[in-house]
Amino acid sequence: EGGEGGEGGGGPPLFRSLTQFDLVVGVHVVGAFSDPQAAFGRLAGHTRPGGHLVLVHPAARGVAELAAEQARLVKGSETHSCAWDELRRLASLHRLRCELEMLESRLDCTECLARSPTGVAILSHCLDADLRRLCEPKMLRLLQSLWRLATIGEHGAHVEETTAIFLLSKPRAGSAGAV
Repeated sequence: EGGEGGEGGGGPPLFRSLTQFDLVVGVHVVGAFSDPQAAFGRLAGHTRPGGHLVLVHPAARGVAELAAEQARLVKGSETHSCAWDELRRLASLHRLRCELEMLESRLDCTECLARSPTGVAILSHCLDADLRRLCEPKMLRLLQSLWRLATIGEHGAHVEETTAIFLLSKPRAGSAGAV
């Protein structure tokens, strides 16, 4: 059914239920919407007072940077992104107590850079796109971006990736607001 709010084209369809839950989990979702503030508001609205909202959000570098490049090459447009500071601001706006945990990871991109079928499949999965269909010049530009991001070592290549895990708590009715 259409995009955000049923209007079509603005991102994934919104969850149409008015139900509130004790736990709402969003993994790499806020940036998928053309209006991250509205998406955050919907997630917070589905969180019951006394409940928790967990958001897993990528850094603006690593795979997220490649996804932005892929969107520019294929769609001719930028992807929507939402910085960590903006998520903190939105949490405060919605009176949610916010704790932040950082997860550092190293993504082995050796097969991707070698352009092996396995590497293209891995990169396609990371970017949520079938890169086998990408024309050669665009694929080369995407691989140039990956080369730029990668750290090359004796035992292969990797991309450093930081992911933020926001642990948000909605106060119970009548209790103090955001921290």
